[in-house]
Amino acid sequence: MATEKDGISVVVGLFSGRPNPEVTLTGKTADDLIDHAKKGIGKEPANPPPAPRLGEFYGFYIKVPAERAKASDLPTQFSVYKGVVTEQVGRENKYWRDVGNIEQFLVQRAYDQGHGDLLKLVGLERST
Repeated sequence: MATEKDGISVVVGLFSGRPNPEVTLTGKTADDLIDHAKKGIGKEPANPPPAPRLGEFYGFYIKVPAERAKASDLPTQFSVYKGVVTEQVGRENKYWRDVGNIEQFLVQRAYDQGHGDLLKLVGLERST
């Protein structure tokens, strides 16, 4: 059973004037995120995502506990925005196409945890 320290922290980046919502994923949901991330990070290089504008969604920022990241061969921190996963390697950013559908998975989880009204305000709809 996953504990809170094993939880994956996801910050929902919104230019809303309010603190950014945070979602914590544990258990099977955290395992599912790891699976999505492993399908995409390091697989298909991409160009950097476009710069966000004021009043827009500007991505999900994911923090994976160090032990879990190492065991999964994933970075401890990465972000996903507009179909591009960004990981920082040293001082350099590496960009990958989100072929694992991390972003859509996280939109669904943010809705599940009660952040749907904010996401709708910035144009992120739950898929059907």
